[in-house]
Amino acid sequence: SGTRYYYRFCEETCDGAAIGRFHTAPAADQLAQVRFAFSGDADGRYRPYPLARDIAKQDLDFLIFLGDTIYEQSSTGSPLAPSPPPAATPSEAAAALTAYHRKYHENVAPLTAGAQAALAPMLRMAGSYTLLDNHELGNRELQSGGAPPSARSPNTDPGLDVNTTGGFNNQTLGYRALEKAFYDYHPTRAGIAGTPLGGMTVTGPVVAAPGYPRMAGTVRNWFAQAWGAQVLYVQTDARTYRDVRM
Repeated sequence: SGTRYYYRFCEETCDGAAIGRFHTAPAADQLAQVRFAFSGDADGRYRPYPLARDIAKQDLDFLIFLGDTIYEQSSTGSPLAPSPPPAATPSEAAAALTAYHRKYHENVAPLTAGAQAALAPMLRMAGSYTLLDNHELGNRELQSGGAPPSARSPNTDPGLDVNTTGGFNNQTLGYRALEKAFYDYHPTRAGIAGTPLGGMTVTGPVVAAPGYPRMAGTVRNWFAQAWGAQVLYVQTDARTYRDVRM
C-alpha cells in the first residue's frame, strides 16, 4: 500500500517505450494526502486532446474517467462505429467489436507520425477508475442495460418505465460485445474474455444475484476503495442496470 510503481510495454526492445506509473492506495488507517482529477467525454473530433499532454505534471494519485471514453460518431478520418441491435447475430456483434476497438485505439494513437498519442499521456500518468456511459454503448437502444431488448430509446410506453419481466439488454450479445471493447481498452479488475463468434465470458468480479436476472452474471464494476483514512472512492454503474430512457 502507498507505493508508486512504474511499468512499460516492450516488443523485442524497450528502447523508446513510454513509461507509465500508478500509485497503490494508502492503508485504510493511514493519514495521507490524496490528489486526484476527473474528466470525461473524449469526443474524437477534439483529438489529439491537448490538455491530456500536460496532466502528468499534476502528479496525481489516480484519475477518474467519467465515461464516454470514446464517441461512436464519425470524425476526421474515422467513420461511424454502428451500434449493433439488441438481437445482434454473432457476426453483427463481431463487426461491432472490431469497429469499437478502432475507436478506442484512435483515442490512444497519434493523428500523424510523431504527434501526441491522444489520451495515452493522461492514461499512463496514474491509475484510472473508469465508468461505462452511453457512447461506449452506441448511444442507442443498448445504452440502457436494464431495459428489455424490445424497447426503443427514448421510450413512450409507460409499461416499460420499469422492466420487471422478460429479457434485459445487458444479457444480449450486442451489449456484451460493446462492453468487451470497453474493458479491452480500459482494463480493470473485471473483463470479458472470448469472442462473439466463439463465446464470451466475464472474468474477475461477477455479480451473483440468484433470482434477480437484471444483475445476475453481469460484470461487477461497482465498488468502494479507501484511499487512506480520510478518502473513500465509491464507483457506481449508471448504465448496466438502468431502465430505458423516457
